Amino acid sequence: MMTAALSAPAPVQPLYEAGWLPDLIRPSAHDICLIDAQTLTVLDASEAALRNLRTSRLALAGTSATDLLVGISAERLQQLAGRLRAGDEREIIIHVPLRRSDGSRDAVTLRLSLLQLPELTALLAMVTRPQEAAPGISREERFAQIEAHVPGLLFQLRRSASGLLQFGFLSQACQDLLGQPSDVIYANAGRFVAQICNEDRPQWEEKLRNSERSLATFNWEGRLWIDAWQDFKWINVRATPRSEGRNGVLWTGLMTNITQSRKQQEEISRSRRQLAELSAHVESVKEAERERIERDLHDDLGGNLSALKMMLEHLWNQLPPSALLQERRVHLAELLDRSIESIHRIAVDLRPGILDAGLVAALEWLAQEHTRQTGVPCSLHCAAQDIALDPKLATALFRIAQEACNNARKHAGATQLDIHLQDTGHELVVEIIDNGCGIPPERRDSPRSFGLRGMSERMAALGGDFLIASRPGKGTLVRVCLPLRERGQATA
Repeated sequence: MMTAALSAPAPVQPLYEAGWLPDLIRPSAHDICLIDAQTLTVLDASEAALRNLRTSRLALAGTSATDLLVGISAERLQQLAGRLRAGDEREIIIHVPLRRSDGSRDAVTLRLSLLQLPELTALLAMVTRPQEAAPGISREERFAQIEAHVPGLLFQLRRSASGLLQFGFLSQACQDLLGQPSDVIYANAGRFVAQICNEDRPQWEEKLRNSERSLATFNWEGRLWIDAWQDFKWINVRATPRSEGRNGVLWTGLMTNITQSRKQQEEISRSRRQLAELSAHVESVKEAERERIERDLHDDLGGNLSALKMMLEHLWNQLPPSALLQERRVHLAELLDRSIESIHRIAVDLRPGILDAGLVAALEWLAQEHTRQTGVPCSLHCAAQDIALDPKLATALFRIAQEACNNARKHAGATQLDIHLQDTGHELVVEIIDNGCGIPPERRDSPRSFGLRGMSERMAALGGDFLIASRPGKGTLVRVCLPLRERGQATA
């Protein structure tokens, strides 16, 4: 039973997906109710119907139609809906009292018709009264009103048992959307299919066959060549199929223009590709600069300090023995040794020279260094002695493993770290596994997790896959896969 009298308007979302229907139904001057043909719940109503029922849209939505129709059971309504579905009648007229929210009744004539859209099968109930019956609106006029406000092309498409396609209905938007008058496509549905871009046509055929076979909703997006405008247009086609026995399958649905949204998606994708390319270029420049600085430190500054140490030793040997000079000699020698060691450490941090020996050797060195610096055992597991790989790719994989080890050292509290390197023949797989505390989801998704993001972007730029799997207290797995086609060289 309905409750509450007419209240202040409230923003109510429609209980169905065809979002254009409210704009058509609600402002109507006629008493119109939209009823779900399966559940018999009221989905929406016009303002005129709400006034007559003395209720609000919020109170009415979800109410059973049997609460409004006095003396009409749910079984009776389902029978009427079944007759409309079968196509035996296009409209059913019944005389029934309506029950208002305040308990009063209104004797009316109810005109029921079936509204079948891709996402909705509903009963369109239009109320007329004796004084309104003569000048009433016909079903065709009602449908014309709906058709004129639909943001797309309503259609019916039939595929016969022999496979022949034929349009049974095309709404007024045909010329605007397809660039062809409806009578041309009525005469030959192949004119529409011929507009589909060659690259998208196989998917159209496949999805249409699947929908025909399983009677599932047909949903397709693709490009049409509009000869009238000499341009492509992206459209979405969504339709509900219905088997008609020997007559084949009939789809009823909607075509909409999605060109603008697809262009926006393509622009976003293009921007992401450009950012990935820029990121890869920045990483390449950084590695080149690291290599240059490492070489300058090692060959130039390191060599000069070593030469200075030898010259000072020679100079001390020329001076007479002195306790003060001996003290200064020891101090300067220690200072030079620390400087040479610092230069060597900085150079190794910039770019380990072991990278020139290959990825396997570099990862073996990384495992040993992690063990030496942290005291946490770290082991490399690899069946191959060497894997031939483009130096830039080897450097990228090494940097990812290095970053994963650094994360484990700083945050995981692990007591064991393992690096696995495997060449499967079609891809190169590197896994870094620790038994630490794991990565909390909020930190993994944090915009400030630059290390994790950097690893992901490196692999995206190389066309590989990046995965992090973590459980609290169970450790973390970092896994990267580089396809063989991206490696630049075959396996040695």
